[in-house]
Amino acid sequence: MQGSKTVLLFFILSSLVFSGCRENRNRPRLIEQVLFNVSPNLEFISLSLQFTQSIRSNLQGDFPIKNYGNLFVSPWTSTSPFELGFRLNTEIFNEQDYINIDPTNVLPNGMNLPDPIDRALIQLSGTTPIHPQFDLFGYVDVLGKEWMGAALIFGFIDQSFPSSVVIHQYFFLDTYGNPGAIASVFGPTVENGVLKRPGGIALFGNASRLIQTKSRALTAAEDVMRERVSQEFNNNIYRYYQERNSQSR
Repeated sequence: MQGSKTVLLFFILSSLVFSGCRENRNRPRLIEQVLFNVSPNLEFISLSLQFTQSIRSNLQGDFPIKNYGNLFVSPWTSTSPFELGFRLNTEIFNEQDYINIDPTNVLPNGMNLPDPIDRALIQLSGTTPIHPQFDLFGYVDVLGKEWMGAALIFGFIDQSFPSSVVIHQYFFLDTYGNPGAIASVFGPTVENGVLKRPGGIALFGNASRLIQTKSRALTAAEDVMRERVSQEFNNNIYRYYQERNSQSR
């Protein structure tokens, strides 16, 4: 683990949110795009959420999951954006050690998983946080063998922020409107003014739909497929932090 002097994302977001921009069209974007790739042998799925170059965070961490791959948080550099994602082998769905783990229907903060995920997932985490200011969680769909995901929680998204807030955006929709990927920003869980679970960001991918999406893109010029995060999603995040600012006054 590196970057002990972490640049807290909260201060970056706040400086953007409260910088005086009032019109949505004038607001800088926070999250730029979702990218995914499927290996030629269809064994590995890579999915990541990239922030814009204005988010210059040095958060950095890696969470290996057995021999199946890893979850990661990559810091901003002059040539690459701040990024959250995972690269996992689809054989992880068949891991026998996960059969005896009780599945969950909630995010790390205790709020429900996005609606398109219609079954409980196995949640994977270390015995201790990977960093004092943040932690990574993995999700595996051992029941349906479709969904995999990563969640990044920030210790500083605490009871001073609006609680029980979840903001979703769906990506790579199929012909029936079913998402191949979901990005979520979630607030903390607070009970009687006491922080129970901090908030953060999550990213989920449906392996079968992403493979189908990749297969249909016969004319794609790049191995990596990408979809831009909507301004509406970014605006909702702004409103979330604006609410936090109004509550703190």
